Amino acid sequence: MVCDSGFMDEFDEMVAQAIEKGVSLSRLKSHFSLTSESDAARLRAAVLERKMGVDLSSVKSLKLDFDVLVGRNIENPVGGVVLPVG
Repeated sequence: MVCDSGFMDEFDEMVAQAIEKGVSLSRLKSHFSLTSESDAARLRAAVLERKMGVDLSSVKSLKLDFDVLVGRNIENPVGGVVLPVG
């Protein structure tokens, strides 16, 4: 996704349409003909933030390549968290 002002307007419009039309999070990628799982994850997170009035900035800040990860027991991602193990 290119982050220019035209794109941000289009992205905001997709978020508004998804909420207005009640598009489920699992169908956002196909509904908007997105080709990237990472783009779909950003859109899902934005929809959740606006619809639920929550801040997912910490979840969105972790950069994961969902195009590689989806299909490996990850469905409809919105972001990720760091999980310390020891």
